[in-house]
Amino acid sequence: RWVRSGGDWCVAHWHQAKRPIRRRVAILCPSIGSERMRGERAFRILADRLAARGVSVLRLDYPATGNSTGDALRAGERDPDLVQRWCQSIIDAAAHATQLVPGAEIVLVGRRLGALLVLQASRALPSMVKGCVLWDPPTSGRSFVRELRLRESARFDHRYAEELAREHPGIALQWEGHRFDRRTVEAMERLTLDGSAPSIELVDVIAHEPERAVASLARASGAELHVTGHRAADAAFDWSVYDGPAIPEQCLAIVERCIADDAPLVDDDDAVADDVRVPSVAFHGNEHTIMEELVRFGAAGAMFGVSTTRVSHAPPTTAALILPTGIEPSSGYGDMWARFARRAAEQGMATLRIDWRGNGESRPHPGGEVNVSYGAGRSEDVVEGIAWLRAHFPGAGTKGCRRRSTSTTWRPRWRCSLPTVSSAR
Repeated sequence: RWVRSGGDWCVAHWHQAKRPIRRRVAILCPSIGSERMRGERAFRILADRLAARGVSVLRLDYPATGNSTGDALRAGERDPDLVQRWCQSIIDAAAHATQLVPGAEIVLVGRRLGALLVLQASRALPSMVKGCVLWDPPTSGRSFVRELRLRESARFDHRYAEELAREHPGIALQWEGHRFDRRTVEAMERLTLDGSAPSIELVDVIAHEPERAVASLARASGAELHVTGHRAADAAFDWSVYDGPAIPEQCLAIVERCIADDAPLVDDDDAVADDVRVPSVAFHGNEHTIMEELVRFGAAGAMFGVSTTRVSHAPPTTAALILPTGIEPSSGYGDMWARFARRAAEQGMATLRIDWRGNGESRPHPGGEVNVSYGAGRSEDVVEGIAWLRAHFPGAGTKGCRRRSTSTTWRPRWRCSLPTVSSAR
């Protein structure tokens, strides 16, 4: 679904609670960059477990992250910085949740940087938020940014930092495909645990060493805030594991208890409002209006994708199927394919970026594995994506291309863009 937040449209995934329904909704707020990608699978599993216990869940993509709209670098000096927009999206997501479950208690769950964001956002929701769950929070935004810079400098990408800085002088920090300007970095660095005293009564801190965070919050809020520390290691952020990070089962169990225990039941199921979804959104690009739609397709709607087109009377003449590289929850390295799709739409191209079956929001093949970068059945996923494009853009894809290795002309009906050379081969 789409949730409106200021000038942005945020993608959110709603997990409707099973009966008996409880009058409590959890808003899951991720970290950013690769931490968001590594943590998304645990969020999906946690959301399903909470829904089974009667607690509805909303998983959120902040503006200019994931599949949400917005540009991280184009805000003017007088516009809200990206951190302000992220906090506002949490506030708007909470308001959206209370429309679906009227009178619901809201529990904000923030992971890593998301923990600092939910503390900041909770100050605008004093009467709505029941409590906050801080999952492995950094001590401050400054220490978080310093950690990002250290990790990025250890990667091969830092060799191209000067070249990228010349081409995009507005970038102050880039981390695995995500780009942030100076104002965003400075806003992140200003976030602190002891400077973001929430306007709520209950906070649970889940971390390998929660004592420091508990002391900071208690010092900032005094006796008005009840803070509980829970000791647990988060295996999803074991950076020595490149592929398929483990699910932090101990953390999940603790978070689940903090959210679901003692949640009040809805007196009457009729009190739960009808779910009215926004199937597609239109927003302004550089020169044209762009339309994006969240789609389910394939057998039993098992596959998930995002369609991007230009609002125009003329149908597109070219369509592109954009494929993921591996286990990331949305197509692309960082938000690069979302940016590419919207720029391509300005030029009249239609695109569909998809999640592999068993990864992201697509359900696995029957008996298939999940969270695997290079699993079986990928060809079938491509076939399903092409079939969707054929059905929705029948006049596109008529241009041919020539193979360099032969003198014959190869005329495919559809173009498939793959992010990596190895995948293309």
